[in-house]
Amino acid sequence: MVKDFEIPSDTAGLILDTVSACRTEESTYVDPFGWTQGGRALPSGFSAEFDKGAQQLLSGSISVQDFLKNLDAAFDDLNTQG
Repeated sequence: MVKDFEIPSDTAGLILDTVSACRTEESTYVDPFGWTQGGRALPSGFSAEFDKGAQQLLSGSISVQDFLKNLDAAFDDLNTQG
C-alpha cells in the first residue's frame, strides 16, 4: 500500500472494503507475481502456469479446486527442477 494514500470516497464499496482489510495488522504481504526478485521470486515458468490456469478457470473448463490443485503441483514441480 502507498503510505498516506487516501482512496476517493466515491470508490466502489468492494474496493473500499478490500483496502480496509489490507490495512489491518492481521494482513500478510504477498508479492505480486511478476514483480518478485531474488529469494522471494517464484520459480521460472510459474507465471505462465498461473496464466494458463486462470484462462481455464475463467472459461469454466476447470473448477476453483482444480485450479488450485494444478497450481500447487506446478509450483512443486518447478521448484524441484534443476
